[in-house]
Parts: sequence; C-alpha cells; structure tokens
Amino acid sequence: MILPETGLGGALQIAEAAKEAVAQLQIAHEKSSTASYVSISGGIAVLPRDGNGSASHLIMEADRSLYEAKHLGRNRMVAAEAEFEGAIA
Repeated sequence: MILPETGLGGALQIAEAAKEAVAQLQIAHEKSSTASYVSISGGIAVLPRDGNGSASHLIMEADRSLYEAKHLGRNRMVAAEAEFEGAIA
C-alpha cells in the first residue's frame, strides 16, 4: 500500500487492520505447512519529514521490513527504523 501523508502511527494502524481483516476471512490455506488459514505480513517504511529520501530507498526499506516480518514468523507487521529516523509520526 502507498499511503500519502500518512505517518508511521497511521501506517501501523492501517496495516494491523488489514492483517485482522484477512484473518477474519478465514481463507483456507490447504497446501501450507505453517498455517491453516491465509495471513498477511507487511513491511512499513515512511519518508523523513524533510522530504529527503528517494522512492527506491523507501521501497528497499519496506521490502527489508517485509522479509524481517516473515523471518519472525509471518502474520505480522514490521516497521523500518534506523534509516528513517525523523520520519513523520
């Protein structure tokens, strides 16, 4: 998702709501060895308040966070931290 004018707090709220909405659907995940139902994981990144930062860096940070979420056990949201200090809250 791309959420213009949305800070980290808002992005986390929306991501968690999406995760819960998918969980409530209880879509069978018959071929999965890890879970009975489909779930989602997400990587969250925000641009700094000053507008510095490229779209490619933002995508890279979101992707890195997504893989961290999957590594931690899936069905979770992880936000990028260090590179985006001073990001919109």
